[in-house]
Amino acid sequence: MRYEPNTRGDVNDRVRLVLGDDELLITEGYDVRQGVLTQPAAFSLRLGHGGLARELFAKYPPRTKFQIYIAEALRFTGWTDGFRGAGTSGATEVTFNGRDVLARLHDAYIRADKTYKDRTYGDLVFSVIKDATGEATVIATENTANRLTQAGLNAGGGAGASIVKKRGPIVAPTGNQEGLGLAITQIIADKAAAASADALQASAAANKAANAKSTMLAKAGDRYYDGFLKKELDRAGLCVWATADGEAYVLTVPDGNQAPIAALIRRRGTSGNIVNVLSATYTNDTSKRFSECVVLGRGGGKKSGRTTSSATYTDPEMVVHGFDRPKVIRDAKCSNAAQGEYLARRTIAEANRAGINYTCTVAGHTFPTLRTGERAVWTPDTVVYVQDDEFGIEGPWYVEQVGFRRQPQTTTELTLLRIQDLIFAEDAAV
Repeated sequence: MRYEPNTRGDVNDRVRLVLGDDELLITEGYDVRQGVLTQPAAFSLRLGHGGLARELFAKYPPRTKFQIYIAEALRFTGWTDGFRGAGTSGATEVTFNGRDVLARLHDAYIRADKTYKDRTYGDLVFSVIKDATGEATVIATENTANRLTQAGLNAGGGAGASIVKKRGPIVAPTGNQEGLGLAITQIIADKAAAASADALQASAAANKAANAKSTMLAKAGDRYYDGFLKKELDRAGLCVWATADGEAYVLTVPDGNQAPIAALIRRRGTSGNIVNVLSATYTNDTSKRFSECVVLGRGGGKKSGRTTSSATYTDPEMVVHGFDRPKVIRDAKCSNAAQGEYLARRTIAEANRAGINYTCTVAGHTFPTLRTGERAVWTPDTVVYVQDDEFGIEGPWYVEQVGFRRQPQTTTELTLLRIQDLIFAEDAAV
């Protein structure tokens, strides 16, 4: 059985929901969101046909497994949460919701205190997921294969599979890149190539951090994720998200060292084939930032067998503008200056990510890649090159979150972070 209330729309922008043996081509309206730091991935689909909704929900009640495809690229897998209907005597509109497989971990509560003794972070994530969901899973520390799958650029390869990245200049594709002029595209491509670094550095840091051993206590009444696991992963500078097929979890760090895959251009007083940003918002809010961070940890000493150790990191951007807003942190698990310095740097970076971001909206859900011109779906954990004349922004930015919408225009909203604010797992942390 195939539900197709409407088949209009470019195949590059189509959103497909797979439920069991059935497929629902969504054309009425939707909001699909995925992120690196914002988990779990979720969808909200609007069904304008009351009869279709009754048939659909009778056959597939809440907690039905689903898969979301965008432009024929598998985005994520999970379980439906339910629906909400509203209508009049003449029409009914139903909103259908679901989240990816990570939602089960987010929802689960710890029933009794439990100590995870001498565990690596990879072992910890595996154990916590099994305790929370009752299911064993695969933990990967490399996101390349999953990223390519979500972008529609990878025909195969298992979750977390290592892919050797060939370095080389980014070349502009032929034609006008469907909205980007060839000349400006070549300029952007050259600059992006010069700004890029080795993408495997992030994976190496993640592997090292994931293999560091520690003992961690989970307390009854807390949620497995928000109350326990996330705090422990934050300490190590690690993130976890589900793969597109829902068969594995990626435990890694945001990879800001990739070569930019796309260019986002907004120019003053121009339109047409040299711009692709429909609208943009730039936030630089100093109220969320700190001039410096002081970490007070614990180390060996004479007084009661312990003494206080400290480390300080100063944000040069805040200092140069005359801000004096220090933050002081006590962390009993911080036992040396290297760990303290890393925690201070990470705290400043977290504050900067909250205070500085760039959000923009583009048409459709796909784009021609800078390197080859091959079409790809906008995807988190990628890097793009931004040239926004109005805000004076030029350089590589990290794609933290992607939102696909039709209301009724088909657009994609991208939430971007500065590359220099992606301070996560490092040697000092482990």
